[in-house]
Amino acid sequence: MASNTVPFLRDTLSRTTFPACGLTLDIGRQRMTEADFNSLLEIAREKGVLGANAAMREGQIVNASEGRAALHTALRDPAVGAPFHKEVQEALEHMCAFADDVRSGRRRGCRGDTITDVINVGIGGSEVGPKTVYQALRTTREQVRLHFLAAADGVSFRGRPQSLQDARDCLIQELYDPRNGSQRRRHRSVAFGSRHFG
Repeated sequence: MASNTVPFLRDTLSRTTFPACGLTLDIGRQRMTEADFNSLLEIAREKGVLGANAAMREGQIVNASEGRAALHTALRDPAVGAPFHKEVQEALEHMCAFADDVRSGRRRGCRGDTITDVINVGIGGSEVGPKTVYQALRTTREQVRLHFLAAADGVSFRGRPQSLQDARDCLIQELYDPRNGSQRRRHRSVAFGSRHFG
């Protein structure tokens, strides 16, 4: 087998690690030269990638088709001066209070039972993100069982109802783009319909 003659980036670039927020990004094992790396940066500049990223972080309207801001970075920026800081904090506080109410039993299901299971229905990062955090922080004695469904994966919907036969009450949490009505209706019809399968 012929050896790969393309060097690692760390062989030609003096700095390949970048620490931030307690993490270190190491790009040194990418198979490219410093010249390749600089060419990619130049293309990004020409195409306005860095400028678009800055505009997104500032809360400007960057989603031209829907005429709105993309607030992914706002959700991850705790700085008081960050765009939409007040709205983000209010939403996070509401979410924490709601989760506490479910775990404590103050929030109950439609029949008055405590909620035993929560089903998170999401697409892309809205499915993978919560599942990743849950796997990292989960305990062995869960007050509420959590389930994660990828909205675009019909197979996961078919297998889930059987595992919920002993559930007293389920809470289905849909995470999606609230402006996409057709996506919302599709998720709800599949998720709520699956609750009655036996």
